[in-house]
Amino acid sequence: MIVTRGLHKRFDQFVAVHALDLDIQRGEWFIFLGHNGAGKTTTIRMLLGLATPSAGSAHVLGHNVLRDGVEVRRRSGYLPERFQPYPYLSGREYLDFCGDMFGIARRDRRRRIDELLDLMEMSAFADELIRNYSFGMKKKTGFCAALLHRPEILFLDEPTADLDPKTSNLIRQVIRGLCDQGRTVFMTTHILGITEKVCDSIGIFDHGRLLKKQAWADFEREFPGLSMEEIFLHLTGDVKASKVVEFLDAERPGASR
Repeated sequence: MIVTRGLHKRFDQFVAVHALDLDIQRGEWFIFLGHNGAGKTTTIRMLLGLATPSAGSAHVLGHNVLRDGVEVRRRSGYLPERFQPYPYLSGREYLDFCGDMFGIARRDRRRRIDELLDLMEMSAFADELIRNYSFGMKKKTGFCAALLHRPEILFLDEPTADLDPKTSNLIRQVIRGLCDQGRTVFMTTHILGITEKVCDSIGIFDHGRLLKKQAWADFEREFPGLSMEEIFLHLTGDVKASKVVEFLDAERPGASR
């Protein structure tokens, strides 16, 4: 479903993604972990044909993303981290527009929109302008849009950010069910506890490099007794305790400035 070889992206002197080799199979829920600026979003954009690699190759659903980017996007669902739909449409109008763009017949489109709005508990707000939505409501609308055309693969960049625990749990259940049906999910998150419970494989990314990709059970065997957060910090570099101590000492009442 997703195959990259030596995928590389440079911005002037900054290397965002370094020689990435990655294989993700049909039905796999892959979670990409990395600090802010590690290159996760840049990788997603290259896989969707929205950013041009500096070197290497990427194939999604059997298509070369450079040559067949439109076909890749037609068969994919995408929820960006900073999802900003047009504010002067209602949620329903926005989803109707997305369905029209994907060529979904009007009757099927209306039924599908109603199903998704009900799933995400957005029916009561569907006809309000998006400009009045909270961040969480916008994110739920974006998740509906990503699922609307029944894509074969989902690219989800921080899909549970800004969401309450109930909705986050709902989205995890939906993703797990879709993968069990044979869909593929490529997801980023900073909520490391998710990775220990639900996904099929975990990739740890640091400064543009993939350090490891394996199942949680393999991480458990390699790092017995450690949580995913502890493993992540071990591999990517923990916060220096000396910096914290120095800061807190300076914050003490009466400390010299």
